[in-house]
Amino acid sequence: MTSAQVRNLEVVESRINEATEEVKKPQPLLEQIKTSLTDAKDTMEMLGGGLGAAVALGNTIGGLVQQAVTSLRNASPPAL
Repeated sequence: MTSAQVRNLEVVESRINEATEEVKKPQPLLEQIKTSLTDAKDTMEMLGGGLGAAVALGNTIGGLVQQAVTSLRNASPPAL
C-alpha cells in the first residue's frame, strides 16, 4: 500500500470517528454525521478505484512479461 493510500485510510478513519463522536452527543447534529460518513464513503470509493486500476495494471504488466519470455524462448539463437 502506498503512503497516499495509507493517508486516505487515515482520513476515512478520522471521518468515521467524527461521526461516532457526534452520535454520542446528547443532541447530535445529523447533518454533521451525514457529512462525515459521506466523506468517508467518497474517500473509500476513490481508494477502491485506485486499487482496482493498480490491479489491472499489474495484470497487464504480468501478461506483457509472459509474452516477452515466450518470445525469447521461441527465438532462434543469434548467429556467431
